[in-house]
Amino acid sequence: PLIERKKEYCRHEVRYLTKDGGFRWIEVFARLVLDKDGRIIGTAGTLNDITQRKRAEQALQKQRVAIEAAIDGVSLLDDEGRYTYLNQTHIEMFGYRHADDLLGKTWRGLYSDQEIARFKNEASPELSKTGKWRGTVTATRRDGTTFPEEVSLTRIEGGGLVCVCRDITDRIAAEQFVLNSLQIG
Repeated sequence: PLIERKKEYCRHEVRYLTKDGGFRWIEVFARLVLDKDGRIIGTAGTLNDITQRKRAEQALQKQRVAIEAAIDGVSLLDDEGRYTYLNQTHIEMFGYRHADDLLGKTWRGLYSDQEIARFKNEASPELSKTGKWRGTVTATRRDGTTFPEEVSLTRIEGGGLVCVCRDITDRIAAEQFVLNSLQIG
């Protein structure tokens, strides 16, 4: 496209092999050099080594895959308590299907007024003090049913929170079964 003059410049990324058998990623910017009559006499441009950026992007992609594969719900919230990211486990735990159902909405819609007050009284002071809070709360699904949830909140430098949550219904039922068994025996 550059030589055919369909574009004024081109940009692409190329992976080059190095002498030692490794590789480097290079970002190429190029434009045509024309003579006074408009004929192509060469190209000019820059080569930028973007290997570190590519490695960072690959590491981030692996982390995204790991978060999506997690059996725990993982979400990010902004300073106003609105969801900016949710993994699929988090979405489904609350009875939703798509991230769009919760993105941009506040976490408060998933908890009763009593639990919101509890977060305010217990979690907020601890988050302010240590940057972390962990506890068990009662969460509300989209259909209005509730479930016991273990929650871990961590402040993000620069603002916002990471929330990791787990539905502990089965664990509580198993603990109750064991307690009942011990009382019967």
